[in-house]
Amino acid sequence: MSVEMLEIVPAFDDAPARRFRGKNKGKRWTRGEGTELAVIRLPLDVPDPGIRHR
Repeated sequence: MSVEMLEIVPAFDDAPARRFRGKNKGKRWTRGEGTELAVIRLPLDVPDPGIRHR
């Protein structure tokens, strides 16, 4: 019985170059004057005091 060791290495050479989006051409989104806004306050359940301080 022979065992071959296969080297599994991600092929980064074949990965496409990182692409960036261009500058925004449109104006910034804003909520209209007559648009209503709904706010829902939900309780936060964090029983661990070590995490609660965060």
